[in-house]
Parts: sequence; structure tokens; C-alpha cells
Amino acid sequence: MARIYKNFLFNFFKGDTPLLLLAASGIFFRIVASLFFVHSDITFVHYFPSKFLSEGVIDIYSYIKANLSGIEGLCYYPPLTYFFLGLSQVVFNPLNAGFSAFIENVYKNDIISYLVHYGASLEYYRYIFFMKIPYFIFDVSCLAIIMKYIEDRDLKIKALKLWLINPVLLYGVYMFGQVDIMAAFTVALGIFLMKQQKIRQGFFVLSLAVLFKTFPIFIIPPVFIYATRSKKDFFKNLIAIITPIILIFIPLYISSGGYVINSVFPKFYAEDTGIFSGTILQKIIFIFFYGIIIWNSFKRRGDKSISYDYILKISLACVLLSYILFFTPVHYFVWAIPLLVIVVSLGILKKRIYWILIILLFIYNLNSPLTTTHLFAPLNPIFFSHLAGLPDIMREFLHVKWGYVMLVARLGFMVVAVVTALSLSCGVFGFMEKKRDK
Repeated sequence: MARIYKNFLFNFFKGDTPLLLLAASGIFFRIVASLFFVHSDITFVHYFPSKFLSEGVIDIYSYIKANLSGIEGLCYYPPLTYFFLGLSQVVFNPLNAGFSAFIENVYKNDIISYLVHYGASLEYYRYIFFMKIPYFIFDVSCLAIIMKYIEDRDLKIKALKLWLINPVLLYGVYMFGQVDIMAAFTVALGIFLMKQQKIRQGFFVLSLAVLFKTFPIFIIPPVFIYATRSKKDFFKNLIAIITPIILIFIPLYISSGGYVINSVFPKFYAEDTGIFSGTILQKIIFIFFYGIIIWNSFKRRGDKSISYDYILKISLACVLLSYILFFTPVHYFVWAIPLLVIVVSLGILKKRIYWILIILLFIYNLNSPLTTTHLFAPLNPIFFSHLAGLPDIMREFLHVKWGYVMLVARLGFMVVAVVTALSLSCGVFGFMEKKRDK
């Protein structure tokens, strides 16, 4: 990975001032989004890993079960998220004194309330900075993988532009402070390894990705079906998939009395749009179209050689289709961004589809003060914590019923996501993509 960074920094940008300025702008916007915007999600993300630093807790799931079992359904993210963030806090601790007390305070009292009472001090900015550094590491690593995946320099530049000032990354990762970039990177790495004809290593990494966030579990079956061509491959690939589960998940399952299962299979919460009855219809739709992807993967096993473009496309298709199952906040769409950037840059998917998905995503997610005006609290805690959200502002000043706009956007997002998934996996909507199997 160090060699990738070296080639990327010293060779790619050499003599290209506009490109260097674009990269500098991307870093600048990430710093601004990290320091001057905040959402309460970040306190949940980092509170439990702080127990690794302050109390030496290895099995956070047993800890939650023993100490917080009264809060129904409470669990933390899958194990690798906990371990990585916990270890990050240990590494940064010499430079970040007082963090454990800070995160304990803001978790119990809410970070917006903390800002209202204490303001955004230099200490606050230091804590926030170190909480978001791990995201930047995965962000840059993800970009490095994309640059290695794409071979043509002009297409690399196209991908770089899509990545550096990406609204989903800036909002979901840095403003919200969510961890999805970790799993997104791990998925991109797994698919890149498969492109390098390291199929077993790719499956091993995809299995690791499930231990960051659950969504890669939808990617593994169709890719396994398509890329496994013999009994020998079947057993080798299967061993690669189950090894991380045996080494990491099973010991925690035993020690927590099964409670860790809640980190991988949490209860899905879906917004009641008035059209769907709970999540039953969404699950039926997902199962039907996921079955089509599985069936097409069986069909494509007849290919003389493995198409790595097809692995890329069905992986992205599975991620997009998963958004049918639950309400999709912006940070969930980070899962798809690395793969989307690759397929758009390679000309596999039309760029306008990429932007339509992002625009619809933001329209229905800007649904409350917490996702709009409260994010600005570090700039002026009292003013922004009392400011109405975008729906209220639109209704009050422009007389727009934003709830209907959000409903249409949400339904539109789901339709475009499903159609795009089918186009990528089965080629049934040729107008959305160009054929390019390698």
C-alpha cells in the first residue's frame, strides 16, 4: 500500500498544477467538513471504542449485554469497526489527552448540548480531529485502490474528479462522522484483488468487509457462484470466506453468549412512507430481484473466462439493490461510491445516473434539523441548535410541502437503484450502460 501511495503522489500529480490544486481543494473541503460540522452519530460511533482505551474492553458485546441490556436493541457495529477505532484511540491517546472523559460526557448529554454549554473550544476541535482521522486514512486508501483499478490516465483523472469533491463523502463521512468508508474500502480492495486474479484473497477480504458493516454479505453469494468454476475452487473460496468468521466472529459469539450477532444482523428500520406496509413489500421486491442476480450469475458461469468487469458490476448491483430493504441515509450510500466512481469512469454506467441517484438521495435525506441546520452547530451553537430544519424553512418561506417532495425523491431513488442494479447485472436496460466486459 505504501508503494501505491508513493506512485500516486509523486508520479500522478507531477507537472499537473490544475490537478494538484483539485487535490488540495479536496483535502481542504475534508478538513472544513470535519472540523466545522458535527452530528450526534459520531458520539455513538466513538463512545464504545473508547472502552477499549479506558477500560481495556475486548468484547464490547458482552459489555453492552451486561451493562446496557435495558436499552432494547442496543448493539455496536461489527467487530472490526470496534477494534480498528479502539486501536486508533490507543495510538492517538498521547496526543489526545482527555478524550475518554469528553466522549463519555457528549455521549450521555448529546454533542449539540455540549456545544451550547461549552462552545467549540480548541480542545473540542482536537477531539473531533482525532475522531475523524481514521476516516481520512480509509478515504485516501480507497482512492488509491480506485487509481490502481483504472489503468488509463485520462480515466484516472475522471475518477479523481468524481472522488475528491464528492458530496456523499463530504456529508456522510466527514460532516456526519459515520464509519461506512471503512467497509467501502474493504469491498473495493476485495474486488481489486479479484481483478488481479487473486480470487481467494478477494473473497477473504470481502468476508472481512462484513465484519466492518453487514452489506457485503449481499455481494458474496453471486460473486462466489460466478467466480467458482471447479470443486477445488469451491472449497478454497469457501475456506477463504469462512476463515475471518472463525477467527474473529466465532470467539466473540461464544464470549458474548450470541449477543454479537446483533452487530451483523441489526433490526432494519424503514421509514413509513404510507405506501409500504412496514418492510414486507420491500423485502419481497429485494428477494425477487436478488434472485434474478443470482440466476444470472449461474448463467454467466458458462463464460470461457472470468469477466472481472462482471464481478465489479454485480457487486455494485447488490449494493444498490440492498437500498430497497431500509431507509437509506446519505452515509449508507458511501458503500456504493467507490464502485460507482469506477464504473462511471470506465464508461460502464452513464454519469447522469450517478448524479440522479445522489440528487434524489440528498433531497429525501434533508428531512430534519438534525440532518441540515444542526450540523452547523460548531460555528454558532446557540443559533444553529435553535434554527428550524430545511422542511420547516421550505414550508414557511416558500410554501413548499417538503414532505411530498421527499416522498417522491425516496421512491424515485428506489426505482433508479433497482433499474441500475438490473442494468449492471443482467444488461436489461442497455440505455444506462455501455458493454465492456474484460
